[in-house]
Amino acid sequence: MRLFLGLWLPGQWRERLAGLEVPCPGVKWVEKENLHLTLRFLGEVDEKSLPSLQKHLASISLSPFTLQSSGPGAFPDRLAPRVLWWGVRGRTERDSQRLFQLKTEVDEALSRWGMAPEARGWRPHITLARVKEGARVYWPPQQNILLPPWPVTGFALIASTLTAQGPIYRNLCEFSLSGQEEKKG
Repeated sequence: MRLFLGLWLPGQWRERLAGLEVPCPGVKWVEKENLHLTLRFLGEVDEKSLPSLQKHLASISLSPFTLQSSGPGAFPDRLAPRVLWWGVRGRTERDSQRLFQLKTEVDEALSRWGMAPEARGWRPHITLARVKEGARVYWPPQQNILLPPWPVTGFALIASTLTAQGPIYRNLCEFSLSGQEEKKG
């Protein structure tokens, strides 16, 4: 199974960010229902190891926090973008600390489970589109969008099935920040 850990966007965030889509040759926009913030991509995971993985992830416990928009960005940069994204940050400094604490606790739980640490740094963002090499796209968008505060009370373990039409995501389970598995998908 191809898996990742993430935060699903609230409805208003999905609607408004999907509204930024502009048809452009060579740009593949993420489907509205697939918009999320990735905490960690796990890759291929043997289904037999899921109970152990879930046990490690259920041990994560911290206070809920609130996110807010930090605006548009691109990887590697805005002049030659390959990924168009929308950034997030904590609504307060304490909320920002909790967001990064969640990422740290996820990484530590995965390390105890036996997964090697990520080599690259993490920048909290929502991928909006992928840009083919050579495609021309202007980013950031001209319009300014307002996004409401986003309360975070848990995270999800998500299966990703790749198809010719794009990925299909399915929740395997959700975890409350109070340190327990909430429900299976």
